[in-house]
Amino acid sequence: MSKPARGSLSSLSDRLAPKGHVPPAAPAAVAPTLSTDTIATQEPAPNAQRDLKTMMCRVNRAGWQEMSRLAIDKGENLEDLLIEACNDLLRKNQRPPVIEKRSPNAGK
Repeated sequence: MSKPARGSLSSLSDRLAPKGHVPPAAPAAVAPTLSTDTIATQEPAPNAQRDLKTMMCRVNRAGWQEMSRLAIDKGENLEDLLIEACNDLLRKNQRPPVIEKRSPNAGK
């Protein structure tokens, strides 16, 4: 035995809308027009977030605990330790250590 077909969301909104109510039309999107001169001279906003990417890895509990203890012993946080480790790996493979910590006010 099959289930009866379900109605669409638009049919639900039609049933719940007050009689005689006409939903407002969506405003037409207006694309800003910028010349290439304007684009070239625009400066980033003072609090604009830099181009950042997130790197994640999963570690076992013992590894996490040791890294946490090391961070406490050094008076740093895990992010600082991981950035240092990644830059050391780059140096080890004859590449420039270019990884930087995100700025403290990023996203504010």
